[in-house]
Amino acid sequence: GIVGLLMFVIGLYFFLADGPDLLAAGRELIPVNQDYQHELLHRFNTVIRAVVLATFAAALGQGIATAIVLQFFVGHFFLLSIVCTLTALIPLIGTWLVWAPVAIWLAADGHRGSAIFMTAYGTLFIGTLDNIIRTYVLHSDAKLHPLLAFVSVLGGLQARGLWGIFVGPTVASCLHALVKIFNTELKAFSEEKFANIRRIRKE
Repeated sequence: GIVGLLMFVIGLYFFLADGPDLLAAGRELIPVNQDYQHELLHRFNTVIRAVVLATFAAALGQGIATAIVLQFFVGHFFLLSIVCTLTALIPLIGTWLVWAPVAIWLAADGHRGSAIFMTAYGTLFIGTLDNIIRTYVLHSDAKLHPLLAFVSVLGGLQARGLWGIFVGPTVASCLHALVKIFNTELKAFSEEKFANIRRIRKE
C-alpha cells in the first residue's frame, strides 16, 4: 500500500507538471491522422467523466434506496442517506455495511420477516441498482449501447477487479472508436482501389 501510494504521488506530480508535454509526445507516437487523434482523446475524456459520474450517481442512488427502507425501521432518513452514500463509495463494501447490522438486529429482536425482507431488498435490489445506474449513465453520457455498457462494467469487474469498473467502459469505448476509424479508412481504401480498377478497365 505504501509503495502504491508513493507511485501514485510521483506519477501525479509528473502528470500535473509535464502533462501537456507528455500528451503531445504520446500523440506523436500514435500513427494515425491528427483528426483521429482528436477523436480518440475526446472519446477518452468523455468516457472518463462518464465513469466518474456513474460512480457517484450509483453511490447516491444506493444510499437513498437504502435510507428509504431503513426509514421504516430506524428512522433518521437524512443521516442514513449520507452514511449509506459514503459506504457505497467504499470499494468491495457498499451499503451492506449499514443494512446488514439492521437485518441482524431485526432477526435478534424477533422480527424475522422484516429481517428477511431487509436482506432480500439489500441483496437483490440495492446490489443490482449499482450496475443499472452505471449502465444508464454510461449510455446517456458516453453514448455506449446499454448492452455494451452493462457487459463492460461487469466484464471489467470480473477481469480486473475494482479497477475493471473504470477500465472496462474506457477500453470498450475507445475500441469502438478505433473500429469506426478502421472502417472509415477501409472504406476509403476500398473505394480508391475499385476506382483504380474501373479506370484501368476503361483504359
